[in-house]
Amino acid sequence: MEAPGELAVLTVSVGRMAIALAAHDIHTVHGWRHHAPPTPLPDSPPWLLGLIDTSAGLASVIHLDRLAGVPPRQDDHTRPRLIICRHRPPLALRVEATCGVCRITPGTGAASVPPAGLAPFLEGGWQLTGRPIWRLDLNRLARHVARRN
Repeated sequence: MEAPGELAVLTVSVGRMAIALAAHDIHTVHGWRHHAPPTPLPDSPPWLLGLIDTSAGLASVIHLDRLAGVPPRQDDHTRPRLIICRHRPPLALRVEATCGVCRITPGTGAASVPPAGLAPFLEGGWQLTGRPIWRLDLNRLARHVARRN
């Protein structure tokens, strides 16, 4: 059970930064190869990988590293994940790695500077074990994706 002000989250890796996704926004987490590859959309930006069919409906697949402007990783140690979000319209996030499930609390102090491509979708004012952390605002991200489709 969450204490007042606490938020259960899944932290994911975006470049060298951990980003928090509210646990209540997550439908399922799969290995990247669990689903068929996304169907590409014509003239879409590189961070919008396409559409997949999920139990929640057709979902736009967003590559968070590409949206953030993070260069592709050169190592073979990543285990990409597909996070299906509880959102209307459905969203799916492709992340390079999940870091863990934890609780964040309201905090003060500035988190590190966010990647420019993600900045409009991040909410500050949270902390994880006393350190600032950004939380991804899926509503803002969904509105941005809807304008692209």
